[in-house]
Amino acid sequence: MANILVFGDSIDYGFYDNEGGWVDRLKRYLFALSRDRNLEHDLKVYNLGISGDTTTEILDRFDCETKPRNWENQETIVVFSIGLNDSVIILEKNKMPMNQFITNIDLLLKKAKVYTNKIVFIGPTPVDELLVTPMPWSPTEFWFNREIRKYDRTLRKICRKSKVDYIELFNKFVKRKYKQLLEDGAHPNTKGHELIFKIVKKYLEEKKYV
Repeated sequence: MANILVFGDSIDYGFYDNEGGWVDRLKRYLFALSRDRNLEHDLKVYNLGISGDTTTEILDRFDCETKPRNWENQETIVVFSIGLNDSVIILEKNKMPMNQFITNIDLLLKKAKVYTNKIVFIGPTPVDELLVTPMPWSPTEFWFNREIRKYDRTLRKICRKSKVDYIELFNKFVKRKYKQLLEDGAHPNTKGHELIFKIVKKYLEEKKYV
């Protein structure tokens, strides 16, 4: 039995997916699995994605979101899907400076380890730069794949050093003509969310977390 807490941003919340996003797809899949097993292997997924969140906002709300969902009789699994908003360029600087990003990741790890040893980080997805430099909904902000890659590489290194699970998405999207998987240049469309769901589900099953 497990409570799976997914912290993230608008992508994790499910923007532009007809089926509610990759997290909700995972929720439905695992609920059906639990039901078929007569709830003997109860798996609950909590979508804690908030549009625009960086690692700082997730850090600020982590404890208050986690404590009420951390039950004595249930295992807790924490999933962080982060990095894209941290990499945003505003006035030629990253929204979240790299040194602060690293500090935030270390603090998130420290906080999460209070509740569980099953911690998973999911890396960011690429963007269609022609559509998001600048962002139509925020003309002072820009996404560049070179910056997203930097934050993704840093996240991967921290996970490797800390021996924490990491799921890579960037290259998996690039190999699949990723622009066809995006709705507005940044958020995945229905096919993009389906791909993320399949990648995450496979990983969690291979690790025997679900």
